[in-house]
Amino acid sequence: MYWLYAKHHILPSVYANMDLGEKVVLRAFYAKEIEETLKEQARLNKTMGR
Repeated sequence: MYWLYAKHHILPSVYANMDLGEKVVLRAFYAKEIEETLKEQARLNKTMGR
């Protein structure tokens, strides 16, 4: 829930009132964002010679 609030300005009450299907989709988006962030970090580490 912190990710939704801090990164996407979605209040906890808005999340709590979402249908289950919407919550599933948001979790999938979260997983995808984490995957992309890790790939970018790996790319940057490789570029920096780490």
